[in-house]
Order: sequence, then C-alpha cells, then structure tokens
Amino acid sequence: MGTSHRYECAKCKKQVIASLTETEGMSSRVLAVKCNDCGEVSDSVIEQHFDWNDETVKNEPICEECRSKNVVRWDGKCPKCNVIMVNKGMEMLWD
Repeated sequence: MGTSHRYECAKCKKQVIASLTETEGMSSRVLAVKCNDCGEVSDSVIEQHFDWNDETVKNEPICEECRSKNVVRWDGKCPKCNVIMVNKGMEMLWD
C-alpha cells in the first residue's frame, strides 16, 4: 500500500497532501512534485504496473493540478513561504 501524508506550513497554514518521497503501491509508484507553473504540490504517477499482462509503464512526472510537465521533485518546503512543512500524519492509504 502507498501512503500520502498531510503537511502544513507553520507560517501560512497552507496544507499539502503528498508522499514527499517516491512511494510505491501495488500497481503504481508516485513522486511528490512541485509545479513551477501553478505552484501546487501533488503526487505524480511515474510508474504503473499491470499484473494481468506483466507490463510496467513509466510516465513523465506531471502536475496533477494543471497537467504541466514543468515540475521538480518536492523538497518538503511550502510552495508559498519556502519553509519546511510539518508532517501532520498519514492522510490516506492508496492502491
């Protein structure tokens, strides 16, 4: 099972739900990315596994908010304030 956590900025109170590191579930692997276009943080599906045909598909990271490919690996900093966000705990199990 993959996990996503809720992060909160102590300065501006912005919240982000993401994995922070590459996380793998049963059928996909995600990477938390920050979009250089819209400024949002999201988990991007970078790999999908299809057991029924034993296939793995690799995807280019994209912003799940605006679909831009202009993304970088998220470093845990608030996209608004640029301070390290506080992990408030697991938000969801997926896959």
